[in-house]
Amino acid sequence: MSNSLHWNYPVFMIARREPDSAAPNVSGHRCLFLFQSREVAERLCEQTTQAAGDPDISVHEIDDEAGLRELLAPLSSGVNQVVWYPSSDEGQFLLASANDFLARLVPRSASPIEAGRIEDCLALHRRIIDRWQETGAFDYTVASSRLPARSDTSGELRFSITVGEHRTELSTRELLIVLELVRQEIAHRDENPDQAAGPADLDVKSEFTEAEAFALLTGIPIEWPQP
Repeated sequence: MSNSLHWNYPVFMIARREPDSAAPNVSGHRCLFLFQSREVAERLCEQTTQAAGDPDISVHEIDDEAGLRELLAPLSSGVNQVVWYPSSDEGQFLLASANDFLARLVPRSASPIEAGRIEDCLALHRRIIDRWQETGAFDYTVASSRLPARSDTSGELRFSITVGEHRTELSTRELLIVLELVRQEIAHRDENPDQAAGPADLDVKSEFTEAEAFALLTGIPIEWPQP
């Protein structure tokens, strides 16, 4: 599934022209037809129009992430609501949930991080790697300020990382930056086992999809406060 859910903008959808009919009812289920290829979308739109006798169905272009999110968000409570055609072959398609697509979008709250905080993240990553080289183990600890809640309006989770005697407070996004830097460095060293130890050429990633964040956070133990 994940290997097929990659796309470039624009993407295209088949829908009725009315704004409230962006996800037409198909076989009793609200379903959105999305295409990477305009040509495939237009061919299937013509077939659908002829079969349904509905002249209001047409191809619509989605130019950016905001537009795609707006379409998918109302569907995100169910399953198999998106029919995705990833190529110019109209015989190749898959059924996915809106959540599968939403998980690969960058959270809309993402905003620039101050350069000083990026430097702090880089320094913390370096401290973790240096200690790993000294001890042969990743013995840092990550703790959360509180338990997450389903309908949480009390603000962003805060974390701390303790490396030896050094403790650093981080936002969720800053924690993800550090974990991603560590992940990249480990991958670099695994791919280059004969290379002399030294700083790797890393990509400082500061925006994460929900799927990426989930993968990073589930890869480490986190100390949660008692409920």
